[in-house]
Amino acid sequence: MVSGLNKQTDVFAIDSMPLEICSLSREQRNKTGKESAHHSPDKGYCASQKKYFYGYKSHSVCSVSGVIEPFDLTKAGCT
Repeated sequence: MVSGLNKQTDVFAIDSMPLEICSLSREQRNKTGKESAHHSPDKGYCASQKKYFYGYKSHSVCSVSGVIEPFDLTKAGCT
């Protein structure tokens, strides 16, 4: 369905945003996502909000018409 909506589009925007799980002060007590070291949350920095956070980053590609193509979740420390 998405590929049908974006069939005639050749301009896309790429962006990432923080997905904060908890505040940095609670990071040591947090158990969310720590089952696997590969998928566990991480500390990161959000330049637009000028603050550090603990969680993940969402990376997405959006067409001019507002249809989101692929998206990916990474550790917050990933750039």
